[in-house]
Amino acid sequence: MSCTVVAMPIALGWWLVGGIIATTTVAATTSQSTKKDYLDYKYISEGCTNEEETIPMEETLFKTVFADKNTLVKTLSEHGGNIQTETDLKIKCVIDNFELTFEREKKEEAFELKIRHNPSETPATEIENLDSEYKLNVQEQAYLQLVDKIKEKNMEIEEEEVLEDNTIVLTINLD
Repeated sequence: MSCTVVAMPIALGWWLVGGIIATTTVAATTSQSTKKDYLDYKYISEGCTNEEETIPMEETLFKTVFADKNTLVKTLSEHGGNIQTETDLKIKCVIDNFELTFEREKKEEAFELKIRHNPSETPATEIENLDSEYKLNVQEQAYLQLVDKIKEKNMEIEEEEVLEDNTIVLTINLD
């Protein structure tokens, strides 16, 4: 006898309960508010020296489903993030011209994201990319945990297939 397990990249939470996999899908990020302020900003670009000028900065807040600190740090690093602060409750990094601060009050909660950026630049694409990479990292971790659990239970993976949308289909021999 065999069964088929489907692991989709959109799934953000996985639990193995008595041999049954349950997934939870949550909306990635939703914008909450925007606030403008000013920041002394140093810029470096070709042909320029380090000069200080005042550039209006915008601050945007987002609720996220990013709850696993290690997965988030891995995702930020893979995305080219320069991590400046890393604790269980706060992660601060810079990616391109965006200053990202992830904060939460308790370790069990998802992080809230505050992005400081120049108003002429929109963080939407950056957030979508981070969200996609985070989901893929969660899927990878869930897959590896599932394969370990299958081996622990002396079961065998009969067939493994990765679909075009990165969905992973496993057929497991239960004999």
